[in-house]
Amino acid sequence: MLDPVRDISVSGSSLRIRSGSVVVLQESACPGVTGSASMRMRWRDGRQWSSSKLCGSFLLYREVAKSDNFVEQAKEDTTLFSGLSLRQGTHIVPNGLAKRTISVDGSDNNRYRVISYFFPADVQDHYKKGKRSRCILPTPSQLPEFSRFEARVEEMNSVYTRNNFDQQQQQQKQQIQSPSQTSPIAASPMVSTPRHLNGSLPTPNFEPLSIYHSAPPPVKKCCPCGGLKNLSAFDYFKRDRSWLEQPVYLRPIRRLIQ
Repeated sequence: MLDPVRDISVSGSSLRIRSGSVVVLQESACPGVTGSASMRMRWRDGRQWSSSKLCGSFLLYREVAKSDNFVEQAKEDTTLFSGLSLRQGTHIVPNGLAKRTISVDGSDNNRYRVISYFFPADVQDHYKKGKRSRCILPTPSQLPEFSRFEARVEEMNSVYTRNNFDQQQQQQKQQIQSPSQTSPIAASPMVSTPRHLNGSLPTPNFEPLSIYHSAPPPVKKCCPCGGLKNLSAFDYFKRDRSWLEQPVYLRPIRRLIQ
């Protein structure tokens, strides 16, 4: 929309700074882009400013002057943007200028510094709650010169929102497909093995397998009371798996155990 001015003086004294002035400087250029020489310089507008204060995404400054033999003759029209730290021996110029700066990335992949100048009284209605009167300085969205960019800005915002949503969906799918699982070996408690004095592991004493193959089968023990005949208690309940759901019946006892 605007053509860059490259023959501007470094001091900026040739510019007439007033409330509503906006200066855009190119901070850095995208490497490899033809004709994108950067104006690497420290912008000076010939005025004295307070220390910067973070104001949203901007850096805020107020115009100051030296306090030597200063006699305050006028009071501020508004207390907006008045709480700034001042250097020793300086004071805020009553109803003086304020400026806000921000760095933005352009669609040409270059980085720009935007500096706006204004009187706080000219923008105070933008910060009032409820019904607002018409401000002396409108916002860019209220200017007809920028109306042709509104559709493009809305389109870029929708694309940015959609890309963020798609990225979140992709991350959720990846988390579902590859959940982090802890191996049973890593999760099981580790048991330390005693070592000999020389640091080697002890040799375990293994029993020969022949003792397991040659051992006689275990003798099946019957119920000592004789109520289950040749069945053990375990075999009886194993054969009748529904015994928990039936009433209790006791078989006749053949003999009493002394």
